[in-house]
Amino acid sequence: MTTNGGEGNETSVQVALRVRPQNSKEQIDMCQICTFCIPGQPQIVLGKDKAFTYDFVLDTDSEQDEIYSQCIEGLVAGCFEGYNATVLAYGQVRKTIAH
Repeated sequence: MTTNGGEGNETSVQVALRVRPQNSKEQIDMCQICTFCIPGQPQIVLGKDKAFTYDFVLDTDSEQDEIYSQCIEGLVAGCFEGYNATVLAYGQVRKTIAH
């Protein structure tokens, strides 16, 4: 199965990483950013000496439509061609106060 809209990358699992922007508390506390995305590469560097490679790496300024077009759109197209696809999103979400 081609998972990226017919471009030939055959795999059963792909991993995308999106680095979230700092929240307001982190900005106020002047927390340091310890991650660095390498432009044009699916790689992220943590600190000074740890690098990890994924299928997709999206920096803090990435928009939802960019994430969709790079990571999801080909999977949706594949579903219309009879293939199965599952997208799992995991990560920190905004705090909400339940009343």
